[in-house]
Amino acid sequence: MTTFFTLLTLAIVFFCFRPSKDSYTDVFKPIPIPKSVDFNSTPTDVLTYMKSLPILNVDTEFISEYINFKTPSHPDDECVFDESILGDLEVLGYKAETVQEHFENEMEIAVNNPDHPRHAEALAYYTSDEKEV
Repeated sequence: MTTFFTLLTLAIVFFCFRPSKDSYTDVFKPIPIPKSVDFNSTPTDVLTYMKSLPILNVDTEFISEYINFKTPSHPDDECVFDESILGDLEVLGYKAETVQEHFENEMEIAVNNPDHPRHAEALAYYTSDEKEV
């Protein structure tokens, strides 16, 4: 008999207090990409912003400084969700750093070798005003 009342109670709660249809679809909407990030941004905003950039434009120094800034000094103070996002951000930073180092090495080899297929691209890369050398 108690099972019947339990099911009846659940049915009443479901039909009287069910969420609107829009709240179900809100879960699947993409996270908006922030225009910029700083040390006051949430880890989710920083990860979303960095993932939206081309891999060669990811600021790996900011990522490492942000992780050091957001990581608490005591392990018990860590939020599990933030810890997971910071871990994803750290992996993205390592991958971006590896790709950027490989790209820099490739450009150095190409600029020093006139027979290299990317020689013209490397010359343009190192002589452009936008590049910090």
